[in-house]
Amino acid sequence: MYLLLRAVIAIWFLGVATRQEVIGIGKYPLQVHRMYRERVAEGLLGIWSQWSSWSECSRSCGGGISTQTRECRPRVEGRHKRKVSGGHCIGMYKRMHICNTQDCPPGSVDFRRVQCEAYNGKLFMGRAYTWEPFTDAGNECALNCRALGYRFYATLNNSVADGTSCRPSSKDRATRAICVGGMCKSVGCDGVIGSERRLDSCGVCGGNNSTCRVVSGLFTRPQLPLGYNLITQIPRAACNISISHLKPTRNYLALRRVDGTYVLNGNWAINWSGDYEAVGTKFVYRRDAGESIAAPGPLDQPIDLMLIYQQPNSGIKYQYQLPMSQADSMLFPPQEAPIAPPLINQPPDGLNIPSDGVPSGNNVDSYRWVGGEWSACSVTCGEGVQTRELVCRQEITADLIMTVAEGACLRPPAPHLQRTRACFLTPCSPNDANLGAPAWFYTEWSQQCSEGCGTGVQTRKVHCSGGQCDPSTRPEDSRACSSDKQCGPKWFSGAWTQCSAVCGWGRQSRAVVCVETIGGKQHIVPADSCQLNQRPDIEQDCQVQPCGSQWYTGEWATCSKPCGLGVQKRDLRCLDEHELFSTTCSEQKKPAVRRSCNAHPCTGEKEVIKTDASPVNDSNNPGEQAPADNTDNPDCTDVFPNCQLVVQARLCKYKYYRSSCCQACKNKA
Repeated sequence: MYLLLRAVIAIWFLGVATRQEVIGIGKYPLQVHRMYRERVAEGLLGIWSQWSSWSECSRSCGGGISTQTRECRPRVEGRHKRKVSGGHCIGMYKRMHICNTQDCPPGSVDFRRVQCEAYNGKLFMGRAYTWEPFTDAGNECALNCRALGYRFYATLNNSVADGTSCRPSSKDRATRAICVGGMCKSVGCDGVIGSERRLDSCGVCGGNNSTCRVVSGLFTRPQLPLGYNLITQIPRAACNISISHLKPTRNYLALRRVDGTYVLNGNWAINWSGDYEAVGTKFVYRRDAGESIAAPGPLDQPIDLMLIYQQPNSGIKYQYQLPMSQADSMLFPPQEAPIAPPLINQPPDGLNIPSDGVPSGNNVDSYRWVGGEWSACSVTCGEGVQTRELVCRQEITADLIMTVAEGACLRPPAPHLQRTRACFLTPCSPNDANLGAPAWFYTEWSQQCSEGCGTGVQTRKVHCSGGQCDPSTRPEDSRACSSDKQCGPKWFSGAWTQCSAVCGWGRQSRAVVCVETIGGKQHIVPADSCQLNQRPDIEQDCQVQPCGSQWYTGEWATCSKPCGLGVQKRDLRCLDEHELFSTTCSEQKKPAVRRSCNAHPCTGEKEVIKTDASPVNDSNNPGEQAPADNTDNPDCTDVFPNCQLVVQARLCKYKYYRSSCCQACKNKA
């Protein structure tokens, strides 16, 4: 009965599995189901044991690996516990979980660097090197290290230690990936390696974006006062924050706490790229390809997003998520809070905008110019001027219309939407005190943008007529303008290399390439595509630190003997950084001034030629036999054919050489 029931259950399972494969919802491929069916029919399926306890974490910080395993055991049945399977199971025998994900203490060495440095001093291809990580190779999960001071890298191990971080694939939305067994594995938000669970836009693991609302904005006001300007206040509980410029710019982002202190780029000091902790989260600041700020949140208090204004603003995009109840209140911000407008899509062409700037019917334009109220006439009698502001309005909902930044209106204002108009009052009498009252006058905006591509400036002339005008009401004389034309190729330079000298003056270089932006993407083009006379320098002088006094040596002198072990000498000087004599050189680093030379034995013509004269001891060279000294004889001759070398080696002071090379030594004297 038991065997019959088991067979029925197995057949039912295979039927369900096969149906799922047919309709496309099966988890395993059809081949696996066929194998399972064959194993059941042949009685070869085993049974899994219980999962083991989790192993100890492979790292104490920075993210390690903990594993759990189980065994496939043979199935036994019947009273006699007879084995009825070969111990084959279907499923995972090992599963892994990430552990100890907290950051390592400040000053800790990068995990990949530790693995590379373990090979320092070990022989590689017959030579020892000092190694550092190299992450631009094809396989991140191999231990690729670069030799310091050399232009090559090597794979020192086929796999890095489990738990070493790596980059997930571009198709994977995982926020983290680590190397396991030499392969880059994504880590789900539940901490399980290989898990498909991901954070939704609200930061909920495996969520469906139903617990929060996305708040996004585009700040495009081109002209601002120089210095720090408030863009918006990111509220408490905001998470998944991202902020970036739309285009490269010389303006900088800054973050300010509610108490007025700065987290980033405060007091006119620009911070380096890095991680900055504040208000309950970590802000990741980057200034490489373009300035950006990101933070997971949630914030435990509001924070102000600021812009350090130096040139016309090309646009700032920001986005974050809020809990649903708090996000609803953000649709109606306080009137005094200068919150930038939400992101909106470009409206379709052909919208009907009537003369008063208000849309009619259902044709509602999102990017729309509206004239404000006219000011009072600039005079109390006669002919004067009235002015008004043109503002860009956006319809958020049917009941909510907001004033947004001027850059949000893609089209320029219609010609009939004038900013000034003439006004006529009663004629002035000759004694009227307001005759010729001061007023501002200005020309039309210049038709040409200062830049032929990208962002530039338009200008106009402003004139005060009638005396001293109020400076606070002076109209603007410049505004930002942009062109749809792509800018041509430009020079881009990389970072300078390390100085070639460890002290004093040296040289350093950098890479300079010609880059053209096409379709928002940058491409390297031939150098002659850019202005060659504007190419940045690729080399420059550099100074690390003063060298202090150093030892200088001269060339080695000629060896004292042509064979049979002689001595060489050289001069030595201690000079300071100005190449003047000094006495502060290190005695421990003092170079040698003497060394042995020509240690090979004398053979052939260089052998000592003995004469019949009785040998005598040379008091200057004890133990060496020499013939009688006959240099007083005017007819003395040289016995050796190479006596000129004896003279050059300064050996004539010895009796032996003075007698054997009598003529050469006599001429030298």
